[in-house]
Amino acid sequence: MAYSFYEPQETIWRTTGAIFAYLKNNLRLVWASIKYYIPYLLIFIALALSHQFFAETLEMKVLGVFLLVLGLLGKACIMPFLAITWHRIVLQGPDNFRFANPLRPHKSEWKFMGFGALLFMTLTILAAAVTGLPLFVKDYVSTGGVVLLMLIGVSFVFYFGVRASLVFPSIAVEGAHSFREVFQLSKGFFWKIILTIFLSMICFMLIILVLMIPFFIIMMIVSAFLVHLPFFGILAMTLSAIVQILSESMGTIIGVMVLSNYYAVITQK
Repeated sequence: MAYSFYEPQETIWRTTGAIFAYLKNNLRLVWASIKYYIPYLLIFIALALSHQFFAETLEMKVLGVFLLVLGLLGKACIMPFLAITWHRIVLQGPDNFRFANPLRPHKSEWKFMGFGALLFMTLTILAAAVTGLPLFVKDYVSTGGVVLLMLIGVSFVFYFGVRASLVFPSIAVEGAHSFREVFQLSKGFFWKIILTIFLSMICFMLIILVLMIPFFIIMMIVSAFLVHLPFFGILAMTLSAIVQILSESMGTIIGVMVLSNYYAVITQK
């Protein structure tokens, strides 16, 4: 089956519409990309959810916390590979991309993960600095001034992080643009990125809400009859894992498409 190419858009509304239209017209591609990572995600989500069964003794609780942390970290390491895959689908086309394999990462995928870790640490340090430094001058300025300084600092960190995030598509497709070039080209796109992601996520949550209502009704009916059966806990955990995988994967794909869309726009100018 031939998949369509994504056409980048410059406005917020058109980008949001183009993203959902593309996903709707290429559902098989969406499912194929999620299915590729389901085995990895199931393992780590099962580890994270299994912590609730280890609560009898202190040693068991420690083991449960360890499994929870291991599961969350594992899942956090798998999602970037899905993001890389979708950057490639959007920018290179659905017929030319390759899946990012968590078991055999290529150089560009290591760079993607490394840049993500570096950006996260940088933003964390900057956020700590801009929220902590005003406290040292609180004896010289009013409380309102301290709050204002904190807001300005946090806004700067957020602004820097959003613009820097457009480097991810470049790394995923091994683009020729450096961090400095992408950061300079992204000038004027801050609000477009923020508002497009916000609008897209609102639409996504509304779709999820509509789709989940029948699911929750069925689960309530089933639970009324099966809640006392031994396998009910396993069934509930399995369904919870499935919903979590699908919702988080789709949220990742939508966010990635927004970044790839505007990266394509700024590099085509």
